[in-house]
Amino acid sequence: MVSFEEEQAEAETLERLQDLGLSQYEAQTLINLIRLGTGTAQDITRINGVPRTRVYESAERLHKLGLIDIQHTTPRKFTVTSEETIIRMLDVKRENTITELAECLEEIGPAQPQREQFGVWTVTGREAVSSRIEEFIADADEQIIYMTIDDLLTDEHLDRLQAAAERGVEIHLAGISEEVQNVSRNRCRRPNCSRPSGSGRRRPLEAC
Repeated sequence: MVSFEEEQAEAETLERLQDLGLSQYEAQTLINLIRLGTGTAQDITRINGVPRTRVYESAERLHKLGLIDIQHTTPRKFTVTSEETIIRMLDVKRENTITELAECLEEIGPAQPQREQFGVWTVTGREAVSSRIEEFIADADEQIIYMTIDDLLTDEHLDRLQAAAERGVEIHLAGISEEVQNVSRNRCRRPNCSRPSGSGRRRPLEAC
């Protein structure tokens, strides 16, 4: 009997394999073969009802990707490669996809976003938001007004804000607690976190 932890691991593996470009049937066929080691289409189908015709289609694709071997007996037998080989081949597939995407984007032409785009922007997902914030900080050349909360003001963002302050950008932080404001000020009082302004004074991070 499969434990709850194994079911959870299988469900997550199924999702990750699909993220890497396998279809649901291909991912499920591979997982079933990992359980079996070696088996026929009937063996694979017996585990969770993957249609036999889908097993043959999926096995052919998995074989082309180098994830399984096919023994041309009657009936045909399928053998999964090692876990190390599976990870390596999927990593190669991912890198090839990224390389091909980069080439396609280059053919389309370099993106030239306008320097000033006013309005309200909606970005979802913590990583996407963090990436956009870093982009805005890097592009600023005069002033940054950054409103956030304590938990979202990361060390990476503070480092980038300090770098912006060093190149003369005026920084204002808002929405954070007094404790975090003090931490920000102290970090920016260090020699490498501030720079003389035109009047000869240091320009630290300021809290609104």
